[in-house]
Amino acid sequence: TKAIFFILYDRHQIRIDIIVDNAGLELICDLFLADFLLATRVAKTVTLHVKSHPTFVSDVMAKDIPIALETLASDREPAVSEFANRIRQYLESDRLQVREHLFWNAPLFFWQMPDSLRQELDRADFAIVKGDANYRRLIGDCHWDKTSSFDKIASYFHPAFAVLRTLKSELIVGLQPQQIDRADLVYWCILCRCGG
Repeated sequence: TKAIFFILYDRHQIRIDIIVDNAGLELICDLFLADFLLATRVAKTVTLHVKSHPTFVSDVMAKDIPIALETLASDREPAVSEFANRIRQYLESDRLQVREHLFWNAPLFFWQMPDSLRQELDRADFAIVKGDANYRRLIGDCHWDKTSSFDKIASYFHPAFAVLRTLKSELIVGLQPQQIDRADLVYWCILCRCGG
């Protein structure tokens, strides 16, 4: 979250889209991030992109969000229930939006995205792409040289964006040569393209 804040620190009242990954604690963390971005007015709106059905058992669907909020709202800790109420208010006011699309379930690369979804994402000022599978979909699931330019490979994806992933596959690009030997020690990875 700190890394994303530093990327966005000089931006205000922008639209941020988050392509979410897993339900449970990870979804709660995504909602905390949305709360932070909206409360600090870095974002005017946040849009969560979720799957229409679970391809994997942990995939987030729209119906998972009210369930999570119901659980949080019933917590005995006032700060937790207040957080749930803020998220509900953001949803009611459309500052936080949830959009399902079958593309997130499809075995397609990001450059094969339907025009309607591409146009939707193009309206974002910044996107956060989460998960190892989405990272692989961005780079075509290809074994690029590890020093290949992430910016060039993903140049077709128009909004400025950050990718947050846990390394579950050997595919990675954008490394400096001296980083390759240490890549086995890397547990998670943030890649950014901050240009438009």
